[in-house]
Amino acid sequence: FLAIVFVGGFGALMYENDERINNLISDFLDEKKLVCAICIAPRILINANVLENKKFTMWNQDESQNNFIKNSGGIFTGKNVESDDNIITANGPMSAKEFGEIIISKLKEF
Repeated sequence: FLAIVFVGGFGALMYENDERINNLISDFLDEKKLVCAICIAPRILINANVLENKKFTMWNQDESQNNFIKNSGGIFTGKNVESDDNIITANGPMSAKEFGEIIISKLKEF
C-alpha cells in the first residue's frame, strides 16, 4: 500500500491508543508513504507522536480538541486541508473532496 487514510467520526477514536496502529503509521512514514486523516481522526496521529513540527488541521469547530492540538507538538493551521511532507490532514466532511484530490495528486507522484 502507498497510503493509509483514517476517516473521521467518533468511531475513529478507537484507534488513537492502539499500538499496532501507531507502529503502522511509523512504518508508513519511514517508508515515505502517505499517512492521511480527516475530521477527528488526526487525534490518531497526535497520539502516535508523528505531528512534531508538522503543519496539520483537524475538526475543532466547538474547540473541544484544543488540548489535543496544544499537546500535539505540531503546528495547527486551521485550514480546511493541510499537507506537510507525507502527512495530509483535513478538518471534516466539508473538506472531503479537496482532501481526496490532494491524496490522489500525491499518489500520482509515486
